[in-house]
Amino acid sequence: MSFMKKMMSRVGVGSSEVDTILNRNVLVPGETVDGVIKIRAGSVEQMIDKIDLSLHTTYVQKKDDSKVTKSAQIARHAVANQFTIQPNDEKEFPFSFTLPLDAPISKGKSKVWLQTGLDIKSAVDPQDKDMIQIAPHPYINAFLQAVDGLGFKLRDVENEEAHGFGRLPFIQEFEFHATHGAFRSRLDELEAVFQPVSEDNIRVILEIDRKARGFSGFLSEMLETDESKVQFMLTTDDVNEIQRQLTDVLNQYA
Repeated sequence: MSFMKKMMSRVGVGSSEVDTILNRNVLVPGETVDGVIKIRAGSVEQMIDKIDLSLHTTYVQKKDDSKVTKSAQIARHAVANQFTIQPNDEKEFPFSFTLPLDAPISKGKSKVWLQTGLDIKSAVDPQDKDMIQIAPHPYINAFLQAVDGLGFKLRDVENEEAHGFGRLPFIQEFEFHATHGAFRSRLDELEAVFQPVSEDNIRVILEIDRKARGFSGFLSEMLETDESKVQFMLTTDDVNEIQRQLTDVLNQYA
């Protein structure tokens, strides 16, 4: 191998290339992420220390009156350890791992991607990035349908920095606005956060914002005392049952 080829491979020219192929790119938390990683060697022999997969998203950090976008790693999976790949050779590595239950849903500004990296000593590490669509857990999907049935429309979904809530440095916040129905004249908006406890139990934390009524209501709104926080468990994907449960909760605080 010539000295020039070695030097060129260290800056990525003639180096190995990586391509990750997912069996499915629409997944529900708790399901299996699987596929194959294809590596195509370049013009030189290379020692690859390891292959890693990592799942990422972004979240917002609020500082004073500004917002800063930061990235967070949701999961990491080791695929292969050290091996050597010969010039023009091709290798395939199947993989599978479980999508964490607390992975954020792909709605609003929330995007999730899978990043593949080859760790090559003294060289530019080849990478591949694949977007993944994360659909709601059946219980959460039923909740979203129930809220819609009560006259609330989803206005925004955002990952926002929060510590001490779970293992991730953010929460995914769903914001609903009352547009019609029985609660339109009684509530301004709902904010919901979902916290998976297990595959069959999801905690819902609601912030209920009441409409201001009269001068006392106006003062409450100014003092931010017109908001109530409540939590309950989702244990079914029956939309009608969740709608009844949610109606009872909202009637207590509307």
